[in-house]
Amino acid sequence: MQAANQMKTFSSQTYFNRMVNASCQYNANDFFDELKRQTNNETNLNGKLEKFIDRVSYAVESALSSNEIINVFQDDFDMLGDEDAAVGAQSSTVNLRSRNYFYNKDMRVSCIKFHPTKPNFLAFSVVKNLSFNERAEIMGTSFDAHVLILDFSDSQLINLAYDLVSPVEVTSIEFHPEHEKIIMGGCINGQVITWDLTSHEHRLTGGKKAESKSEDEEEDNAQQSAITMKSLIMSQIEKSHKSYVADIVFVPGGVKVDRKSDNKGKSEHFLSCSEDGFVSIWDSRHVRKEVLKETEVKKKQQVIWLPYLTI
Repeated sequence: MQAANQMKTFSSQTYFNRMVNASCQYNANDFFDELKRQTNNETNLNGKLEKFIDRVSYAVESALSSNEIINVFQDDFDMLGDEDAAVGAQSSTVNLRSRNYFYNKDMRVSCIKFHPTKPNFLAFSVVKNLSFNERAEIMGTSFDAHVLILDFSDSQLINLAYDLVSPVEVTSIEFHPEHEKIIMGGCINGQVITWDLTSHEHRLTGGKKAESKSEDEEEDNAQQSAITMKSLIMSQIEKSHKSYVADIVFVPGGVKVDRKSDNKGKSEHFLSCSEDGFVSIWDSRHVRKEVLKETEVKKKQQVIWLPYLTI
């Protein structure tokens, strides 16, 4: 059995009368004064507009006449120098030409970084320009992705210096502040990858002079082909991020991350952040080529790179 308290419903009604104006009286001057004020304002604006038009009308007419007379397609730099003039009076213009590489076809740039000490070197990573449905279809498949390093030292041609190959698309890159030849990268699947430009064992091509095979490539005969390199090591996917790596930042040397291993005031640890909501701290000292060789010889197995700490 179930018991409940007895319930009763009550209601009441009250009457409240509020004060309402029965009538309102206006004066005709109230309307005419506002109308006069608006008319005066319009008259003042019209007078200012007429003065402005009178002041700029001549300049506008001169500009319109110049547009009809002057050739807008004329190269102004041609008038600055002449072939028959003195050498000091000559001037030349430089057209910066870029090369179309097969790596960046139907691609979009995901990250751009300048070299910390050589401003003429620029590194950028590219990913396929796909929609969500197209990327979902190829998710889990492995294909070569590229991180390109361009050399802008030539004032007339942009040269491709390095081609860093990765089995997974790279979304973020960062130069090592202490070791300029080491590059860290964050992949689209959450892994972290490393390249060492000084490692000859990981070079796939050596940078010989390219031979011209068509008329379009004659201008690039003297240019050396890019040095293609494979990665030094990749982090273990189970301990990496669950989403793409959005950014990589090195910890300043004055900050001590690992109390057991002193960094001696050098920037050796870096942070990687991702959309999975985690920030991982990595130690770059464990993935140097000398340390990797020594570890592989001692343990006789491949080195597994894990994050030092995940927050």
